[in-house]
Amino acid sequence: METNANPAGESLEIQDLVKQIAKERIAPHAPDRDISGEFPWECIRTLAEAGLMGAIIYQAQRKTLTLHFKTSELLRQDIAKAALGL
Repeated sequence: METNANPAGESLEIQDLVKQIAKERIAPHAPDRDISGEFPWECIRTLAEAGLMGAIIYQAQRKTLTLHFKTSELLRQDIAKAALGL
C-alpha cells in the first residue's frame, strides 16, 4: 500500500479546501434543502467539480488521491455539518 510523501501537508490543504467549500457552497443552501426535502445534487456536483468525491473514500487500490483514513473521516464530518447547516 502506497502512502503520501507528505500526508500531513496534503491533508491540511484538502481539509482547508473542504471547509471552504462546505462553508461557501453547501451550508448556505441547507435550510432550503430541509424545507424542500430535495436530494442535495448540487452538493454532489460541487464536490465532484473540486475532485473530492474520490477523496472521501480511502483509496488504497487506486492511483488517485490517497488520504489517510482519519483525514477522510474529518472531511466527511465537515461536509455533513455543512449539509445540516451547522
